[in-house]
Amino acid sequence: MVRIRYNARREYDRNFAASDAVSIVPHVLNGDFPEHTHDYMEVSIVRSGRAFHSASGKRSLISRTDVMVVPKGASHAFFACDGLEHFNIALSGAFIQHLDADIRSLAGFRLFSPSAEVRTLRLNPSSMTEIEHLIERLLAELSLRAAGHKAVTRVLTMELIIRLARAYAGDTAGNTAIDPLSRIAGYIEANWNRPLPLPHLAKRFGSSIRHFDRVFKSHYRVTPVEHILQLRVQRAEEMLASTNRTITEIAFDCGFTDSNYFSRQFKRLTGKRPRDARPYQNALVRAP
Repeated sequence: MVRIRYNARREYDRNFAASDAVSIVPHVLNGDFPEHTHDYMEVSIVRSGRAFHSASGKRSLISRTDVMVVPKGASHAFFACDGLEHFNIALSGAFIQHLDADIRSLAGFRLFSPSAEVRTLRLNPSSMTEIEHLIERLLAELSLRAAGHKAVTRVLTMELIIRLARAYAGDTAGNTAIDPLSRIAGYIEANWNRPLPLPHLAKRFGSSIRHFDRVFKSHYRVTPVEHILQLRVQRAEEMLASTNRTITEIAFDCGFTDSNYFSRQFKRLTGKRPRDARPYQNALVRAP
């Protein structure tokens, strides 16, 4: 795989100088984005859409509220991006290194450790909203560059780091403050290939089916049922491309009880038949 190296002076981050604390670029991805590294620490916060994120030898499905912190020199990649809208935030290593001891002593500050490991976090909806507003203020300061903007951006960047560190401390400790919707999303991702009836999910959420369906859709832009289908089809597409197991076996492994239904949903969500997702099958078709 080709690995791309980006540095702080590339055109994409043309406003990010070594003396700055932060640079923020809203970005939308579709398809694949190859493995790459940066000469700075990058924080990627997903606003909408979904994709597979690959880092530290692991691949995971990401969607709104997911955060990836990529240390300087660490590599990561995005695959099967479907309208992945996210904030690319470049943090100055010097700025992080010289933060006040009060900030560096936070339990969750290890999120910003300079080690090569990529760390992840899932924000709860209320925290996500607060951080979006904070980033909007940062973007305004970085865009307008009014008198004193560097001082303001440093203060706002410190607040962003503190909020993410606090959220990370709660997330890794299994803090009960994590909202019910985030817990349900995590439960779905952990059990994506098992039966996930809507009444069961609504009961875990603590509400009626109708209310749960409405709240989930307002946050993730799709119903719980559609979210589960998308997740299963994405995993099935990966398995079709990387194994020689039969389509029926993969369908059952991915939580489908009917291979015909699986094929219909696969075609609806990907625009192709399951057999067309197999590279060797396509090679045979193209062979003279």
